[in-house]
Amino acid sequence: MMNPDPDKRSAILQKAQEEEQKLDAYRNANRMTTIKEPPRTLGGNVSIAEARQKLFQEHLHAPARRQAEKESLKLKQKEEEEKGYEEKKMKARQQSEKNEETRQARDREQAARLDPERRRVNERFLQKQQNVATRGSVRKDGTADGAVDTVCELQPHRSRDEIEKLFVLMDGNFDMVMELLMEEQGQ
Repeated sequence: MMNPDPDKRSAILQKAQEEEQKLDAYRNANRMTTIKEPPRTLGGNVSIAEARQKLFQEHLHAPARRQAEKESLKLKQKEEEEKGYEEKKMKARQQSEKNEETRQARDREQAARLDPERRRVNERFLQKQQNVATRGSVRKDGTADGAVDTVCELQPHRSRDEIEKLFVLMDGNFDMVMELLMEEQGQ
């Protein structure tokens, strides 16, 4: 076992005494002093009976006052809540309008982009309808009376039955029948 160092012990004790003296000096410097104020009456010019009457009246009306304060607080909170709802509704309405404008712009852009394609498809459809109408009525076997008559006029050396069979083979396509006949003529 080691013996304590007497020099260290005395240094620690001396430091503790110095700190204690500093603390005492601080307490003495900041000690409360006596109040040097002339005496006066407190509570104004009200007698004890009047003060008690006033306290009684305040106590008597306190529940009604507290109830009124609660109601006014609830009313204020409700108004703030309504204001918040209105702000949210306004933001939602603005967002909805913005989304609608964006959708309309996108629709206009898409319509402008697809318009030529739609016109082309419509024109092709109308041309097909016009071709069918000019060639005559279509029979059950898919041939057109007017188309057969036209081919018979252009190819008088062929029989009507032969031309009708070609129309059946070509699914009633006038252009394909004419192409086939022209190829045969060219050979």
